[in-house]
Amino acid sequence: MPRKRVFRPYTPAKLRGKIYKTLEVRVDPDSAREISYGAESEWNARWGQYRMAYERLKPILDELGVPVGLRGLYRSFLFLALKRIPEGWSPEALVDYYSSKTGLPEDNLWRILEEFGLGRRPTTPTPTAPTKA
Repeated sequence: MPRKRVFRPYTPAKLRGKIYKTLEVRVDPDSAREISYGAESEWNARWGQYRMAYERLKPILDELGVPVGLRGLYRSFLFLALKRIPEGWSPEALVDYYSSKTGLPEDNLWRILEEFGLGRRPTTPTPTAPTKA
């Protein structure tokens, strides 16, 4: 069974080094350096946003008192929201879908969406007493 890939803050630098060493013998060093730095910036553009989003999510989960074992479910919800809401999914549908699938409380999911500016909890109108005409 292959080892699970772990992405750490130094992963882009390792990627840059691997690409540079591979290309160093095939092309001139300046071109190899330029290509390797381009690959690193491309990696940061794709994966860096998810890593930074998870770093912003951790303090929210601490405030909510979420156990460490459940943080992966909340992280996957955040990544799903970051992908699906810009595609046109409504936040209400996403929260309903994910809470029914995983059993996570909807209040916590709404809190995450509100903190990241992806949606607001729908407000229910407050009932008022009937007035005499």
